[in-house]
Parts: sequence; structure tokens; C-alpha cells
Amino acid sequence: MPSLNRIARLVFVAFTLCLFTACTNEEADRERARAQQEQQARQVAEKQRQAAESQRQAAEKARQDAEESKSFWQTVAWVVGLATIGLFVFGIALGSSARKDAKARRPPDD
Repeated sequence: MPSLNRIARLVFVAFTLCLFTACTNEEADRERARAQQEQQARQVAEKQRQAAESQRQAAEKARQDAEESKSFWQTVAWVVGLATIGLFVFGIALGSSARKDAKARRPPDD
């Protein structure tokens, strides 16, 4: 009967190996599923980061455009203001000169 005992041991070892590999496969499947979930979570986080970055860039561009527009209109206002002052001074000088010329041409009041 030693051969039956030997066969029983071989069957026991084979059965144990089958259970071990089956458990390992379940664990490996769980690990694969967990790794896949982590990969998906990383992809979602990367997409969210990219979306936030593009929103930040769009906001920065809008801010720069607003600053450029503001700067342009400030420059226009300064030019108009300085031109107005220049024309005002020129008008005063022209009027004063005309008044002096008119006084010089007018006959004296005696």
C-alpha cells in the first residue's frame, strides 16, 4: 500500500498547488483591477490638470488683452489732453498777438 500513500501525497500536493495558483490568480486579478483604477484616476487627474492649465492660460490672455486695451486708451487720453492744452496755449498766444496788432493799427483816441 505504499503506492497508494504515495499517490495520495501527490494528489494532495497537486490539489494544494491548484488552490495556491487559484488564490494567486484572484489576488493578481485584484491587483490588476486596482492598478487599472489607479491608472484611470491618474488619467482623470491629468485631464483635470490640463483643463485647469488651459483655463488659467485663457484667463491670463484675457487679463493681458484688458491691460493692453487699457494702456492704449490711456495713451489716447494723454495725447488728446496734451493736444488740447497745446491748442489752448496756441489760441491764447494767437489771440494775444491779434489783440496787440489790432491795438497797434487802431488810431489813437484823442
